[in-house]
Amino acid sequence: MSSAPRHLHEFRDFQRGNLGQTLPQHGAAQQSFGLESAAQAFCHNDHHCTDCRCYNQDHDERWSSNSDGNDFGDIADSTFQPGWQCLLRDPAVRQMPRRPTLADRLNSIRQRANKTASGNELITWDDNDPEHPHNWPAHRRWISTVLIAMYAFIAPMASTMVAPALDTISDEFNLRSDIEEFLVMSIFLLAFAIGPFLWGPLSEVFGRVRVIQGANVIFLIFNTACGFARNKEQMMAFRFLSGIGGSAPQAIGGGILGDCFKAGERGLATAIYSLMPFLSPALAPIMGGYMTQFVTWRWVFWATSIFDGVVQIACVVLLKETHHPTILKNKAKRLRKTFGNPDLHTKWDGPDHSMKKLLMKSLVRPFIMLTTQPALQAMAMFRGYQYGLMYLVFATFPRVFQGAYDQGVGRASLNYLSLGVGFIIGLQISGRMQDKIYTWCKEHEVDPNSLQKTWTSWKQYKAGRPNDEKLLPVTISDSPVSNDPNRYSIPRKPLPPVRRATGFDPSCGLPEYRLPLVLPFSLLIPIGLFIYGWTAEHEIHWIVPNIGSAIFSVGLIVCFNCAQAYVVDTYTTYAASATGAAAFVRTMMGFSFPLFAPGMYDTLGVGWGNSLLGFISLILGLIAPVLLWKYGGSLRSKSTYCTG
Repeated sequence: MSSAPRHLHEFRDFQRGNLGQTLPQHGAAQQSFGLESAAQAFCHNDHHCTDCRCYNQDHDERWSSNSDGNDFGDIADSTFQPGWQCLLRDPAVRQMPRRPTLADRLNSIRQRANKTASGNELITWDDNDPEHPHNWPAHRRWISTVLIAMYAFIAPMASTMVAPALDTISDEFNLRSDIEEFLVMSIFLLAFAIGPFLWGPLSEVFGRVRVIQGANVIFLIFNTACGFARNKEQMMAFRFLSGIGGSAPQAIGGGILGDCFKAGERGLATAIYSLMPFLSPALAPIMGGYMTQFVTWRWVFWATSIFDGVVQIACVVLLKETHHPTILKNKAKRLRKTFGNPDLHTKWDGPDHSMKKLLMKSLVRPFIMLTTQPALQAMAMFRGYQYGLMYLVFATFPRVFQGAYDQGVGRASLNYLSLGVGFIIGLQISGRMQDKIYTWCKEHEVDPNSLQKTWTSWKQYKAGRPNDEKLLPVTISDSPVSNDPNRYSIPRKPLPPVRRATGFDPSCGLPEYRLPLVLPFSLLIPIGLFIYGWTAEHEIHWIVPNIGSAIFSVGLIVCFNCAQAYVVDTYTTYAASATGAAAFVRTMMGFSFPLFAPGMYDTLGVGWGNSLLGFISLILGLIAPVLLWKYGGSLRSKSTYCTG
């Protein structure tokens, strides 16, 4: 057989990337052509080619390229069409591996975007997608955090702001029992416990922002109506309905923070958000007391509604949707309209994700999670007990400061500031330390599966190296830069040993990395209760019980923030349902604890009553974080709702 024609050798060179060495130059347009133009160039510029036949669309005639001196000018101006296909019909050419050109890659992208029959047009996040909340500018994410924190501040404020006015309301509405008087305040908390089972799942179907704003409108309407109530039935009905609407932030807020911030960045945001349900009930009685004393109890509700209306307007203007599936669904809808491709979809579309099925799954999910997720149950009980303690301490303030210290309503309400001060101090601690500890544990690959290894790693890090090992010689083989055998290096503190056989991925942070702060600060809760209870029992100067309550609130908010972050990190996709389920337990304890407070303190007194609660807190604070640190990964591995 004769050797391959010269254009075939040149075509092989083209396939190997030697196009610039084989092709004659035909202007700048030559560089923009792909395989087709290159093959044309080989055919039309080889004057000895007798096998290639091309088609001229302008003249509709066949011709032979065996004549010498044919000059077809610039290829960009040529009218010749795929006559180069005869070259590709050569068996030697067809057997050569073909390297994709830029044109091939662009065609592949175009085909993936335009095909309609395969049903594979899945819309996902692009790299560094600006629509992904994690990629939003920092100011936009923090605006969302502040607005959600304001939502979380308002509703609990309405729950306790009415406390100083209970006696006045009782006289006006002729409430005959302490239970009825207590229900005026606490029925709001009962609705607060029920609402998250509705709002959390709805936010995972319709989006966070739409649901939280709609729920806030319900709160705004019925809280305003409380100020116009004319009897106890109207008051309790309006309070219950306003509590349903006001419960949305505690069900959805954690999910919004999980949407906006990565795991190692959301510590401060979670601290700010978690502070509000504690700070608000501490400050609200102060405002309620002075309004009741100098204006009227009805302004307690109207003032709250005015503040809520301002926040609602700000949220309508500034708060953007953060729910990832909802954003992707909107993106797919926009692309379907733009490109006219009805098959573009997300993984949340399709017959298995119909509205009816989504609603049924979402509404049932919090109940399923609360009854089947041990990690969630443990944290819900831990947080619930702390939340109940807070409301129980709130209930003792009038007894202590108006009774034992003989202070007026307005002055006695100022003692709630001690709780607020403690909450703010705790915010500074948890907000600064959470992410640092989380990042340190992640970088050093701390293994929660072994308490002994965890403690050894920490001691090794803190101890560093002995003083006589400050300079260690480096062998020649260790130094690619210098051959000096006397070269020395300064060692850093050793990292904890890498443990690859324990079943966890060290490249990913673990929710257990949120727990180290819980153990030391959980001890502040019983310490504060002991100081507050016994100094109030013996009527020591009023500043000392306030110091005790401040210490109590510091430990409370730090533990609560860490527990909140643990739940969000564990159930990222279903964070709203998880926080809603945990909020149910928390709020039910906040509702029920004050019910037995009068009987307990009448029997035991403030000193022993607080001591009993303090001992229970001490046991929970020592056991809960240690067990979750050691066995949390095992509990999460058995769950289909957890991230890892």
